[in-house]
Amino acid sequence: MENSEKKLGVQLLIAGVLALVFGSVLRIPAFSSYADVARGVVSFVGSGVFLASLKMVVLPLIITSICAALASAPSDNRLKQRVRISIVYYFSTMLVAVCIGLVVVSFLKPGTGLDITSYYSGSVESQPTSTGHQNNDEPVTMASIVSNFIPTNIFRSLSDGAVLPLVVFSIILGLAIRATRSQLLTNLFEELCAVFTAITEFIIKYSPIGVFCLLTEAVAALGLDTLTSTLGVYVFAVILGLGIHALIVLPFIAKIFGRFSAYKYGRLMKTPLTMAFSTSSSSATLPVSIQTSIDEGEVDEDSARFVLPIGATINMDGTALYEGIAVVFLAQMSGIDLSFFQLSIIVFTATLAAIGAAGIPSAGLVTMVLVVQAVNGTLPADSLIPLTGLSLILAVDRPLDMIRTTVNVWGDLLGAKIVSNRIAT
Repeated sequence: MENSEKKLGVQLLIAGVLALVFGSVLRIPAFSSYADVARGVVSFVGSGVFLASLKMVVLPLIITSICAALASAPSDNRLKQRVRISIVYYFSTMLVAVCIGLVVVSFLKPGTGLDITSYYSGSVESQPTSTGHQNNDEPVTMASIVSNFIPTNIFRSLSDGAVLPLVVFSIILGLAIRATRSQLLTNLFEELCAVFTAITEFIIKYSPIGVFCLLTEAVAALGLDTLTSTLGVYVFAVILGLGIHALIVLPFIAKIFGRFSAYKYGRLMKTPLTMAFSTSSSSATLPVSIQTSIDEGEVDEDSARFVLPIGATINMDGTALYEGIAVVFLAQMSGIDLSFFQLSIIVFTATLAAIGAAGIPSAGLVTMVLVVQAVNGTLPADSLIPLTGLSLILAVDRPLDMIRTTVNVWGDLLGAKIVSNRIAT
């Protein structure tokens, strides 16, 4: 298994390098006549086949993994300890992530000197107030996100691919199976989990092809020079904040509370991290994260199958940090100085909004509306942060989404290892 993982890691690295080259070639005018066809092919293989295959197995894997882990947990004390450690870890790391983002954006001030009205024709007030990802008739509110935690119709949640309600349902179902001591249902979910794991392993074998196509599509659409545009300082601020959190803060937490080296562990987790970067989806990466953490990271199976599915839904360190930076960036572009109280609102709402963000590409852009609206509720009517600015951020969202998703998954993987080590002691 170890040689197979190393071989797959090398293949993924080669696929990534080739994608950067091929995607850049497609942007050369001399190849414009072939670019549309090539983009169509890589889009079909990457998104239409590979990514769709991963999404196909995500929901059944989440349900069976959580149910099996809860139903077969060795003791009530261990189960309570696993839940307690996971919740404390998730919320504390997200709060820290947002605070890091606010410090970085306040220090670098990427929005200072940029006039948001110059990016639109007409006044800011005349622009639409939607990100393009939501229905204006159904505004994002705190109550709407919290209410979505509880599934009113489990079959509709399955049809819509709503991960968070399914996680809640799976936890309730797993605890109910455990309470009734039904060995039949426990065995059923364990066997189903093994079946979906086998499907996952089959899909993973072809991941280098999928990664190549996904990265090629992104590079061909955006170009490598996107990060050096007028949003360069903003991009640098986001990457710096994510880097501090992923390479300094999280490893420190792992060392203190998990008693292991995050850097050594990270080398073993290169496959799910590469997958997260290429797919921009925590949910699509979940099957790979579970399998790799068990096989290579020596995370106990119960912790991996319980912590990682929940983490892929609610533990969004990178998304929370990104949303905090983006909102302050828009405020700076609008010439608005935010008070400590308003920054505190950003910390709270960005954490909650990140929990409600689905594990799919660019989901953070939708929940960011909640953060902007919360801050605007404390500002004068003539000095509001315009939601139109979110469409400006869309220009560089894809590469940043790839990075912050990698941080999200990295946080999940470290959390699973910390829980596993704490349970074992």
